[in-house]
Amino acid sequence: MAQPARPPVVIVAEDDPVARGVVVAEVTRAGYIAMAHGNGLSALEYLAMGERADALVTDVHMPGSIDGLFLAVEARAQRPYIPVIYMSARPVRVQSMVPGARFLPKPYRVGELGDLLHGVMSAAAARLMAETWSLRSRTARRFLVANDGWMGHATGWREVTDGMLGEHQGTEVFVRRDGGCAWLTVAGPRDGLSHTEFEYGIPVAQAEVLLVSGTACVPRSMIRHAVQHAGATWEVDVYRGRLAGIVIAGVRMRHGTTELDLPPWIGREVTEDARFGRKGLQSLSWQRA
Repeated sequence: MAQPARPPVVIVAEDDPVARGVVVAEVTRAGYIAMAHGNGLSALEYLAMGERADALVTDVHMPGSIDGLFLAVEARAQRPYIPVIYMSARPVRVQSMVPGARFLPKPYRVGELGDLLHGVMSAAAARLMAETWSLRSRTARRFLVANDGWMGHATGWREVTDGMLGEHQGTEVFVRRDGGCAWLTVAGPRDGLSHTEFEYGIPVAQAEVLLVSGTACVPRSMIRHAVQHAGATWEVDVYRGRLAGIVIAGVRMRHGTTELDLPPWIGREVTEDARFGRKGLQSLSWQRA
């Protein structure tokens, strides 16, 4: 049985213990987990440890070298999409706040903080999706390569490595490093020549950790060459390591019915041959066929 998702975590930074207790109660009542800190330094140390933090609620005026304004700036430097809510009994200039932050004047009515949290969390999630996720439908065909005739037409190459993180009923989740970029991808089941993909950009360093830590199934490594033919760009993947010797060419199309002019170096089509799909190659099932 799947475990229920953990509620979002809200960092609460408030030096007054009574006020801090009120804020924690409001955050909890709104359905979130409150991580309370009595000063800005403690909250900043929590962030620096890489712990989960989905929002920041901070008093503006706190003693010590780190007040709420400085804390919010540092929080955004570490977590660019974290929503921020400032609280104070005194006005705060908009220019002093991080972009997109909200201000809640003290005292506030019961439930007001919770309502504000719901709003900023939804807005932050929408912005994150819009800026880091992409959704697209891909239509493509794949073929074995019969000979080296493509080499004279290659216009560029890059290193690509991917590894499966999970699979269920035809839906695959994998991490991919492609040149200087990296993504987490959810690929839906194939419908003929097409399937839908969600992609989320991640730092290359995070992709490297997933690929070498054993989190992903045995990664596939290849050199991907761009080859032009009859106005179409083919991608010729020359596999390395344990899959050395396999060369597969793929081409994307607008529609499944698009007429395709096959290059003379193309061999047998493997678009719907599971042995040459991501899961098949990673399990080496093609060797036993």
